[in-house]
Parts: sequence; C-alpha cells; structure tokens
Amino acid sequence: MVGEKAKLRKAVFAVLSVAIVFSICFLPCTIARAVLLITRVKEWAPMEVVAVQVYDALMVLSYADCLLDPLVYCFCHSGFKNAYISTFFPSFLKKRLLKPVSGTPPATTTTTIISGAKRIS
Repeated sequence: MVGEKAKLRKAVFAVLSVAIVFSICFLPCTIARAVLLITRVKEWAPMEVVAVQVYDALMVLSYADCLLDPLVYCFCHSGFKNAYISTFFPSFLKKRLLKPVSGTPPATTTTTIISGAKRIS
C-alpha cells in the first residue's frame, strides 16, 4: 500500500505539472486569439493591429510548451532528478535536495563477493 500511494502521488504530480505548464503556455495565446477574432468581427482596425502583434508574440510562449514538456517528464522521474542534482548542484544543496522521501528508505547498493565473482544487489 505504501508503494502504491507513492506511485500514485508521483503520477498525480506529473499530470498536474504537465497541466500547469500547458495552461501557462497555451492559455494566454488562446485568450489573445479570442480577442483577435472579436476585433475582426467588430471591425476595429486599430485594435486589430495591436491584437495581431500580441497574438504573434504569445505564439512563442505556446511553442515553448513543446520544449518544457520533456523537461517536466524528466524531472518527474526521480532517477533523472537525482542524477541531475548530483551532477550540477553544489554539495551543500545536494544534501538538502536529495533528502529521502519520508517513509522510504534511502537507496543503497551492496556488493557481495562470492567465489571470486562480484554480485551487486
């Protein structure tokens, strides 16, 4: 049960992270597109020029979603996150960021030598 709850929590975190990134990247562009359509229907030429510029500028943000989604997927995976933190962060931050989650023992590797051959478990 404890392992299933941890997996469920990670899955919910991953889905929420992707949904938040998606909303931040696409919602402004969608609103700008709606404003642009309204200005065209109402035939407000001066406002249409501004709406087109805002919409075009926000399209960059919507394209950024394609860049950010793989990063979100990677950082939701604990193995990637641990490798990234241990490689690129200073040692005083590593200890803080790589704390084991409460209720789960820290990962350890044991080596046993059996008749000249090593077995890693």
